[in-house]
Amino acid sequence: MIQSRLDQGWVSDESFVPITQLPEAELSFIEDLMEEIPGLTYRLDAGRVYPFGSSVAHLTGYVRQITAEQLEDREGLGYDSQSIVGQTGLEAAQEERLRGYIGAELITRGADGSRKATLAETEAEDGEDLYLTINMDIQEEIVRQLDNQPGTAVLSTQKLGKHSLLLVRQVMIQISWL
Repeated sequence: MIQSRLDQGWVSDESFVPITQLPEAELSFIEDLMEEIPGLTYRLDAGRVYPFGSSVAHLTGYVRQITAEQLEDREGLGYDSQSIVGQTGLEAAQEERLRGYIGAELITRGADGSRKATLAETEAEDGEDLYLTINMDIQEEIVRQLDNQPGTAVLSTQKLGKHSLLLVRQVMIQISWL
């Protein structure tokens, strides 16, 4: 796999060739590997964190660059052709809350390239954080029981007063306490 990525036509000796993505928590592991493997490097990228992967992927959804159709539908709402938008799951349903706004600065430079003046500036703005409460032991057991196939599961207990909703493989699951 690594060699096939390095053999791509666009790769030169100076190219950064992504091999895999790892969470920031693995940074010390990568730095240790860099001491052992010549030429290995990394780049930190901003992005979403999906800590439970495929167990809740259908619930969290994913983001990608906006499509032409999505851009047309969002005309006048501050999106451009480089915007990253929610495509499915909570990423799509909560797009307006989760999205941030890119900052920008318009400056002038002198003939020597030095910065002269700021003509206009817009502060970057982070989107909201979204917190969920999901019993991952139950969620992962349901996924295991369904053998990663679409399906529905209902969990009932004999406790009064509360009920919740979960999704498994794009099918609503109702959890009730009776």
